[in-house]
Amino acid sequence: MVRTGIRAGSRTPAKRSLAAWMVCALALSYSPARAAGGAAPDTAFVPRLSVPQAIEQMKSGRIQLVDVRPLAERSLGHVRGDVHAPFDVPGSLEAVPASPRAVFYCSCPAEELALEVARRAMRAGRHDVAVLVGGYDAWRAAGAPFAVDATWEETFRVDAEPSGWGKQPADSADCRYLRDTTQAYRGSASGCVRCAEDGARRGLAGLIQRIDAGEIAGRMVTLSAMVRSRGVGGIAFLWVGAEDEQGRMIAMTRADRDPIRGDSEWHAATVTGGIPSNATKLLFGVSLGGAGQVWLDEVRVVAEEDGGLPRVRLVVENAGFEE
Repeated sequence: MVRTGIRAGSRTPAKRSLAAWMVCALALSYSPARAAGGAAPDTAFVPRLSVPQAIEQMKSGRIQLVDVRPLAERSLGHVRGDVHAPFDVPGSLEAVPASPRAVFYCSCPAEELALEVARRAMRAGRHDVAVLVGGYDAWRAAGAPFAVDATWEETFRVDAEPSGWGKQPADSADCRYLRDTTQAYRGSASGCVRCAEDGARRGLAGLIQRIDAGEIAGRMVTLSAMVRSRGVGGIAFLWVGAEDEQGRMIAMTRADRDPIRGDSEWHAATVTGGIPSNATKLLFGVSLGGAGQVWLDEVRVVAEEDGGLPRVRLVVENAGFEE
């Protein structure tokens, strides 16, 4: 059976982009600060504005829409004429004009990050705030004006080493993405994600590939790789997913039963997930939550034999990280 959604034991952000999934779905279910036990969350009431209300009020100059998403996610699409105040950049609220009313938006399933930044503004003494219901996805679905600043390949720096692999988050100061010539299961190099300890950082870092779904749409797909880890205090895992023609994530399966933690030598890891029949892109990779290092080598992706269809091995670019 084809699964649509995120198998992670947390709320599923249906039809969100890959970047939104990386930032929201797992940022909210895994946070180093939360894992360590912190202060109770701020639950102050924040007004909500629907997209039709926001369109009308923006035209008349009564509100200013504010994008709180990271730059990489924003570059793939944002409200035209908005202001950028990323939630993870200290002091970013200084870029928001004192008037008119600030309406914060994100791409999380229940406006979680927008609510967080709105409450941050309220604690700083500003109360003329609201959040946009449905965020950027609802805005775009309504046919409201938006802008796209970069392609997927540009945003995720596919041409940077290791080539062929997207890097998420693309603009992190705490994480590095390497072609590591000191470690390899086979050959002369492997791919590596390395993140420093940062209790304020949210979400996941990882190496990602995105290829045409083509003939594998509607089938089960297995990602396998050799993996190694050092100092993974949170969690790392393989995953497979799919996007529709609008770039929205419509399926996601994580290797929850085989997580990568602590220190481990080279070993085989796999994850199998269903790709919906309306998928146009297949996505797969490794993700790291929290501090540590994880290495990847000998990556393979196959569509399993099913219903008389043969087993198909897909082409993975730079699968052994030799480039």
